[in-house]
Amino acid sequence: NAGSGREMLAGLDNLTRFNADPQSRFYRRVDTGTVGTMGHSQGGGGAIEAARDPRVDTTVPLEPFLGNTAGLHGPAFFMSGENDNVISPASVRQKYDASGHVPAAYGDVANADHITPALDAGAFRGPITAWLRWHLMVDAIAKQQFVGDCAYCTSDVFTTYDANPRLDVY
Repeated sequence: NAGSGREMLAGLDNLTRFNADPQSRFYRRVDTGTVGTMGHSQGGGGAIEAARDPRVDTTVPLEPFLGNTAGLHGPAFFMSGENDNVISPASVRQKYDASGHVPAAYGDVANADHITPALDAGAFRGPITAWLRWHLMVDAIAKQQFVGDCAYCTSDVFTTYDANPRLDVY
């Protein structure tokens, strides 16, 4: 039941509380000012739902099932697997297409199936890391992977890579 996003937000609430508690091992060690959500399949839907919270800055739903993109307010990177026969790339693409109100990108990972992200993440790993470094750490090199003369625009990591106009100027 990870599709609601409630579990992710409960985790954020706990980390926020621990960060403020001098008795906690997390005291002043958690950057609650930069928060991202990410999940796979049903958890991808949960990542979308949790990203509607104003404390969340960005989201990376991997082959998401469910999730209402209407409430998104920050950048989103929707990823599908070319050979996913559980959550079709077309259904992930629909979520991306419905997210024109926020900066967003879509990547269909070549030769990936539904289980790929759950194992070692395969070719998902690099783009996920770059996206989160860009949006949570303001990494200018990571940003170049996604916009302008972007590396992923022509990379064989993706069978399809698209970024909406809002991302291009973000």
